[in-house]
Amino acid sequence: MPQDAKPTIRLIAQKTGYSKATVANALNGTPTVAWATAKLIHQVAEELGYRRNSMVGALMSAVRRSGEGSLQGVLAVVEIGEPDRPEHGVFHRALLEGCRDGAKELGFGLDFFLLDPGEITPERLSGIMKARGIRGVVLLPSWRSPSFDRFDWDWLTGVYADYLAEEPSLNSVCCDHYRTVLEALESIYSLGYRRPGMVFEEGREERIHMRMSAALRVFQTRRPDITHIEPRFLSEISKPAVLSWVDEVEPDIVLAHQGNEVMDWIQEAGYQIPSDIGFFCLNLTKTNKQTAGLDLRPNEIGRCAVEQLVAQVQRQAWGRARTPTTTSIVGRFVYGPTIGDRSEAPGSLEAK
Repeated sequence: MPQDAKPTIRLIAQKTGYSKATVANALNGTPTVAWATAKLIHQVAEELGYRRNSMVGALMSAVRRSGEGSLQGVLAVVEIGEPDRPEHGVFHRALLEGCRDGAKELGFGLDFFLLDPGEITPERLSGIMKARGIRGVVLLPSWRSPSFDRFDWDWLTGVYADYLAEEPSLNSVCCDHYRTVLEALESIYSLGYRRPGMVFEEGREERIHMRMSAALRVFQTRRPDITHIEPRFLSEISKPAVLSWVDEVEPDIVLAHQGNEVMDWIQEAGYQIPSDIGFFCLNLTKTNKQTAGLDLRPNEIGRCAVEQLVAQVQRQAWGRARTPTTTSIVGRFVYGPTIGDRSEAPGSLEAK
């Protein structure tokens, strides 16, 4: 081959002995190509200096998706089993549903796997995904600092649907808790609340790098007429602990995750919501009551995670992310009957 000639799919096919269609599919990351075949084709392509045109690849993917019933491949969503963690429940189900919606829109199937300790290892699950031709995986949030090193990252590319994953370094998609809470506090302030109190179960804030409590502290410095009530971290969210905190700091609005329990305890103590104390749920998937709170948009996080993953598969970005990125989704403030306009009302607990 002349030195100035560009390597082509035809040349790679001649060198490897495979058809041009097989070579093209392997270079495009199509999961139907056997792993050993794809590895050989990529190796030869690299030796020849072949560089895939990502814009052409994206265009062809769009053309293929326009055909009815076309399936570009299969992706995986993996839940890390943690038997002793707090229940994820609705939030994780919404994440998974968002992943399914995003995969369907982009022409991909989706398989769900539970990585349950004692039942299956990351190595075995990697083998299952390889056998099914799955090369892209969305990893759902874990309660503790995640470690995904034992997956086969020579074969896979991944996106973590939460904050930073460092073992290995992966791109991530998550809620922007800091901006979401800061904007919510401004809305609460506009309603006349001046003594916001925020209470957490220990461990919940640490896993999102203290972003919600940081937003409260910054908000307090920006508003000189706000009474500074430090965020409270409780070893257990219990009725005695919560009511003791309320009596101690006298908030005019309580912000917490546990909507059902905390609202019940406040009312059982004789307070009326919202006339005496307002309530704002920090994650509306944690309650089935009618309440003001935050929609952290787990469905949209799932959709965006799949969009990011498909882009990585199409450009064959296997393994660890060279420069990990985080895509942040801003949550939504939802009004409800547990807050009211207090702009001209006297302080709730003083009045009581």
